[in-house]
Amino acid sequence: MIFRSATVDDFESVMPLIYELARLHVDGKPEIFKAVPDLSKKDFKKLIKSDNRTLTLLEIDGEIVGVSNWQIRQCRNNETLSDRTFAVIDELAVSEKHRRKGYGKLLFNKTLELAAQKGATSVELYVWEFNESAKKFYESLNMKPQRILLESEI
Repeated sequence: MIFRSATVDDFESVMPLIYELARLHVDGKPEIFKAVPDLSKKDFKKLIKSDNRTLTLLEIDGEIVGVSNWQIRQCRNNETLSDRTFAVIDELAVSEKHRRKGYGKLLFNKTLELAAQKGATSVELYVWEFNESAKKFYESLNMKPQRILLESEI
């Protein structure tokens, strides 16, 4: 089992994980998500070369089974919010055939470890209300709701 940062050469292996997650969102909330993103290798290269973004991969026996797409953010000199450095996980995905084996927890904990090394004191992420399995997963990792975004059709 290896945790490592993504390289451009990982494009073909990582994108199916990203597409699995994107398809889940399109199916669960089609009025918001219109399509699975068409990320080119050039776009992928820009993503992994970004200064504050990290794609952490979980590789087992030469196969990439999970990806965590995260970044460090800072809040400074805000009139209403305290100064802080925190991590935001934009995507955490484990391939469907490797789920329920503890790999998601390992990848999550590795992301927290790496974020702490970059000065983060907390981690945040969004989970869509329809995604019951993700909510249960993150609750099992002691994550708690920080705020709730409500919507109403008009």
